[in-house]
Amino acid sequence: TGIALLQNLTRRLQEAEKKTPPVLVVSGYSDPEIVDFATNLGAGGFLAKPINDVQFLSTVRSLIH
Repeated sequence: TGIALLQNLTRRLQEAEKKTPPVLVVSGYSDPEIVDFATNLGAGGFLAKPINDVQFLSTVRSLIH
């Protein structure tokens, strides 16, 4: 799953003492616990499916600036 990927990425980068790049989680699950979990793992943004183009582009722009 994407959350497992984020966990592994964060752990490996921390072990290598490197900064986690901006990560945007897009999920069909939007329970507050899942959003908080992803955010605490280092996700810079979280969008619940279905997403629209404007919302997606706005979030990506905020992550890269």
